[in-house]
Amino acid sequence: DGSDQQWDTSVRQLKYLKTIAELIPASLFAKNKDGQYNYVNNRFLEMVGLTDRDELLLRRPSDIFGLERGNVAEKEDKDLLNRRVEFIYRENQHVEENGSAIWVLVSKVAVTNPEGEVIGIVGMILDISERKEAEERLAELGAEIQRKNEALEKDLLLARQVQQALLPQID
Repeated sequence: DGSDQQWDTSVRQLKYLKTIAELIPASLFAKNKDGQYNYVNNRFLEMVGLTDRDELLLRRPSDIFGLERGNVAEKEDKDLLNRRVEFIYRENQHVEENGSAIWVLVSKVAVTNPEGEVIGIVGMILDISERKEAEERLAELGAEIQRKNEALEKDLLLARQVQQALLPQID
């Protein structure tokens, strides 16, 4: 029967998608139209320090991340759900409880049904701390090279002035 074959194909595709979602090095999530989590991958659970998906499902970001970070996420969600913005793509730094600074890339987009109605949100959070640290080191190295070049230019100017002072003057 064709419907059984379609069902088997859909189930197989869903299994592939779930496998991919667990292999991706990003925290993936989906939210319903009320802004509540209805799917997260294992990386997301690790990020928030939970092991049981049920502890997270149907909760909002402010329940998970605290009011400050949660309110930012929930405002973005409302903007997506009400179509005030098409997508969210931002870098954000926050300080963990242990005092370490973490940089993340947050990306979200609204999901629509075939009729075009917004039915939820999908997104990802990717830890970009290593990249940001590398950018900072590069900026520091660039500034150090600039300082050394300026010092070398001053030394060359001084050497030129001394050389000109020692050369005999021709009238």
